[in-house]
Amino acid sequence: MKWREWIAKLDYMQQGLWFKVVASVVVVLIGLATLLSLTVARAAAEPTAPAAASAPFAPAVAASTAAPTAEDGGAAAAAAAISSILDGRNDLTSTSVGISIAVGVALVVVWLGLALTYLALGLVALVVAWLLPLLGVPREAARLGLGAVALGAAFIALMRGARMLLFYPHPIIAIARHVLDEAVRMRVSAIFVVLIIFAMASLPGLLDDTQPLRYRVQSFLQYATGGIFWLIALLIILFSVATVTFDQRDRTIWQTMTKPVSPFSYILGKWLGLAVLSAVLLSVCGAGVFLFTGYLRSQPALGERIAFVSLGNESIAEDRLILETQVLTARRTVEARGAPVIEEAFEKNVRDKVAAEMARLGELSSDPAERRARVQFLDEKIRSDLRKNVEASYRFIPPAQAQVYIFEGLQDARGSTLPLIFRFRADSGTNAPDATRVVSFAFRGGEIVVRKLPPGQFSSFPILPSAIDANGTVEVQIFNGDVTRDLTNAEGISFPKEGLQLSFSVGSYRVNFFRVMAVFWVKLAFLSMVGVALGTFLSFPVATLVALTIFFAAEGAGFLTAALDNFWTEDAQGKTMYFNTAVAFVAEWIAWAFRTYSDLRPTERLVEGKLLAWSEVAHGTLVLGIWTVILYVGGVLVFARRELAIYSGHS
Repeated sequence: MKWREWIAKLDYMQQGLWFKVVASVVVVLIGLATLLSLTVARAAAEPTAPAAASAPFAPAVAASTAAPTAEDGGAAAAAAAISSILDGRNDLTSTSVGISIAVGVALVVVWLGLALTYLALGLVALVVAWLLPLLGVPREAARLGLGAVALGAAFIALMRGARMLLFYPHPIIAIARHVLDEAVRMRVSAIFVVLIIFAMASLPGLLDDTQPLRYRVQSFLQYATGGIFWLIALLIILFSVATVTFDQRDRTIWQTMTKPVSPFSYILGKWLGLAVLSAVLLSVCGAGVFLFTGYLRSQPALGERIAFVSLGNESIAEDRLILETQVLTARRTVEARGAPVIEEAFEKNVRDKVAAEMARLGELSSDPAERRARVQFLDEKIRSDLRKNVEASYRFIPPAQAQVYIFEGLQDARGSTLPLIFRFRADSGTNAPDATRVVSFAFRGGEIVVRKLPPGQFSSFPILPSAIDANGTVEVQIFNGDVTRDLTNAEGISFPKEGLQLSFSVGSYRVNFFRVMAVFWVKLAFLSMVGVALGTFLSFPVATLVALTIFFAAEGAGFLTAALDNFWTEDAQGKTMYFNTAVAFVAEWIAWAFRTYSDLRPTERLVEGKLLAWSEVAHGTLVLGIWTVILYVGGVLVFARRELAIYSGHS
């Protein structure tokens, strides 16, 4: 029998129902057996940490002990915190998710009738990856190629699976399915897809193994999630514009709209296809990022001989401690309470200052209405300035002085075994980069923690939950100097608005990662509708330029908001600068329009281990969903009035 006949028979077999059923059972059993064997192997190879080891944050433990009647209270709490972190070595969640993803993709391949085809291609890829180093090709290049093949195969399988799901005979579904076909066929989208796949496959090789593990994980998350989102967003913008404008340019819209297909169905079908394409790309890339993050976490950190086992006498290496408590987590942040103000005295002070200012300006006008407006203006300005001055004075500590700051709303963290993270930034003088300041921190019922730090930069250290009192508050007294050695700084220190923070873990980074991917998809769905709506009445170049402008404005809205705080619209003499005023007016409207889009900051939160709450995801989805509906209605109204049968000029 010829080899072509063998291939034909094998293809016929993999298309059969019984083969698909049996292959599915085999795939599931292999997945379960792999997970079970890994669990047994992990339990058998369980390392034992030193029994008498100490914690790398022992000074902070002593400073945060809230049980002065029990000398070993802090040590017991520290041991519980360390044990909770070290339990991560037994965590098979990432492995389970990885196996589940592999099984899911394999099942899709089986029911597409490509099981034997993908198996043969996989074996060929493994053989080629094994042979390339023997031929002098660097191992990194071989791994890059193998990773690109795996991601590409997963993308093709999911795209075909998504197309199979869009089987219902309806104009909207048919148009969405056609969009997926276009995405594979069009050169612009194919180039971006290949670029995304190779970018994903090459990122792990760019990490520096000599860097602390926490920096490697943060760098990978930063470039992987942020970079991949931008690449996918650019692809979606270009393709969303192209799929509508090219239909009109190439006159394929004539056949579509004479089926008949309503503008309502046409626009919605285009958007649905783009949303499915975004979901497929995010699924492939997100799965790759998630799995490699789990792989990085299982690597030895700085100061470890193997993962989670310290080289020295400490129970846990500092690099591992920071990674597990500040990066691979979902932390809720609480800022220090504002300056204590006696409202009666404050109001009296405001009235006295307004009266004094009015007495000084009393001769300017005798009109009662003008005087009332002047009084209201002065009252608002003096009240705002006075509160800022009170807050600034409260956050300033002169040399050799101290101040008490209070954090509230920490009830949820009181029963946790994980440490809290105290994060601060002390400004001093000109914040010279070569200067250092010594600051002492004293928590209720404990000893003093001394930190030498560069001014103007954020620093942090862990404290135990035992520092939280029964009311869910933490008090910290901060000294401008080293009180243990009676040393003081030459200049005062001040803490900016967000310069004093306490954060605590409220969940896993894995759930946070899922929420980040959900936010990315919502953003991509919004950008898809932007491109489709613009494509209904603009040419491809113009629509692309406008869509990219909207995308850059949305991504930069947070920067605009921060920059406006330091953007002057008046000169030193108090005269209005009209050009700056116009720029500020436009920037304020842009920042307002995209405030919800920019406030989500999914990549930043994931990299810094900050919680992206479901309430924030829901709020962002609602707001962007409303904008998407508005754009959809506008696109339908415009498209319904277009003269689509006009000759385009192309023969």
